[in-house]
Amino acid sequence: KVTATYSLRDDGGLNVINKGYNPDREMWQQSEGKAYFTGNPRRAALKV
Repeated sequence: KVTATYSLRDDGGLNVINKGYNPDREMWQQSEGKAYFTGNPRRAALKV
């Protein structure tokens, strides 16, 4: 199972949290990052 959670930042970007289960390690792992919208505001494109 893998999930991605997005939340709005004060600077107009997004916080991104990805979580997934690693069966080799038998544990959940999490990665956090930032993303910003790019290009045409009518197109859903992010720079991560």
